[in-house]
Amino acid sequence: MFIKLDARGITLAVVMLFTCLFVDESIACETCADRGVIETRTTCKGCSGTAKIAKTLTSMCPNCSGSGKQTVSKREGGLYQGTFCRVCRGTGVDSTTKWSWCTQCSGAGIQVLKVVCPSCKGASVLNSLDQTTTGSVVTPTVNLIAVETCKQCDTKGNLSSTITIVCENCEKGWNHLKNNQGTYDCRSCGAIKESRYSPCKCAKPDCVKCKGKYEKTTTVTCTLCGGDKMITPLEREKLQKKEEIK
Repeated sequence: MFIKLDARGITLAVVMLFTCLFVDESIACETCADRGVIETRTTCKGCSGTAKIAKTLTSMCPNCSGSGKQTVSKREGGLYQGTFCRVCRGTGVDSTTKWSWCTQCSGAGIQVLKVVCPSCKGASVLNSLDQTTTGSVVTPTVNLIAVETCKQCDTKGNLSSTITIVCENCEKGWNHLKNNQGTYDCRSCGAIKESRYSPCKCAKPDCVKCKGKYEKTTTVTCTLCGGDKMITPLEREKLQKKEEIK
C-alpha cells in the first residue's frame, strides 16, 4: 500500500525527521540540579543521633580498695569487713563518665550522604515530554560529604525575627454572643453590650477561639538550612541559582 504525498506533505515529513534526529528534547533534572546525585540525611552511626559520645574511665574504688566491701569499726573495738561498699555499690570499681561531641557528625547527630538521584537515576537529564530518564545512567559511589554550619539562625534552627499572629475572630479578645433582642451578651459575665467587639467591664476577654490570647508570637524556621543547622553543597547551589534569577 502506497501513500501519495504532495509537496506540503513531503516538507512536513522532512521537518519531523529532522526534529527527531537532531533536536535534543532532554531537560535538566530539577531534583538534583543537573548533577545526577542528591544529598540525603541519615542518623549518625557514630553517636546514634545523640550528637555526643560517652567515654567511661574506670579505676579501683578508693573507699574499699577494689574489694567491694566496706571496712567498719566494731563497737567493742577492732575491725570487720562489711558486705557492701556504698561508694562503688559492691563492684570495687570507680567509674567516671565523660561526654564529648561526636567527631563524625560534628555534634549534629545527622550525617549527609551523596546518593543517586531518584528522579533521573543519575543521568542528570530528563525527557521533556514525559519526564522519564534519558541519557546514560550512572551510579556514583555513596559517600559522606562535607556540610556548612548555618550561621544566620539560632541553635534550634530558628531565625531571630518573630511573627505576631492576631486572632481573626475577635477584637483584642472580645467577641460577645448575639441574643434575640439584637444586643450582645458577654460570655464571661453575661453583661449586655451594644456591640459585639466592645470591651466589657469585667475585663475578661470572651473569644471562644483564642480564649482571650488574641496575640501570639511564633518563631520562623530558617529558610537557608531548613532548621537543621546544616547547609549542603546542593542547597547552596540551588540558593545561588534562585538569587541569580531574582
